[in-house]
Amino acid sequence: MTIASSHWRRVLRAGAPATPLHDLAAAEGWPRIADEPRRHHDSRRLSWSAGAAVQVHLLEFYPHALRTVVITGEEPGGPVATALDTLLDHRTVDEIFADATAAEPRRILAGLYALTELGAATAGDPRLPTTLTRALEHPEFVVRAAALRTAPAFQAWPGLRDAIEARRPLETELAELIEEMLSFLDEEAEG
Repeated sequence: MTIASSHWRRVLRAGAPATPLHDLAAAEGWPRIADEPRRHHDSRRLSWSAGAAVQVHLLEFYPHALRTVVITGEEPGGPVATALDTLLDHRTVDEIFADATAAEPRRILAGLYALTELGAATAGDPRLPTTLTRALEHPEFVVRAAALRTAPAFQAWPGLRDAIEARRPLETELAELIEEMLSFLDEEAEG
């Protein structure tokens, strides 16, 4: 099953237990429908059937230590989403943007990767262009590289291609990655 970026999503806080999700699934009698183990540079996925067409997924992304809960088949504000919003210790969009615009590279990386997990929930956020531009222009190589690697998640931002294009004459170490991202964005636009 494809889990679209438009589905209900919450990024758990670092160290927050997923126990409330497991407990709710057990209490409600949701059958587990998937238990895909982690693979090298891949995520682990646990999924439950929470009703007719409703599924709940716990995604554990490596190497970024992100855990995201996604609900498919239910509109935001539905009973499963409402229960999980109450039970889970998740990060707010404001907290994630605060990390992505922090001074410390480690926090910026955590924020950028968490923003990719929120997907469509941040596509129209007015903070997104400034956040991505700052990351693309950051003095630390690792931050600029992460901004480029996460770019596909933000392709809904109309200025993304121009922001990456502007880095072309300035980035020798990331030239190959810039070309790769520009090609990807061009293919998606055609497509």
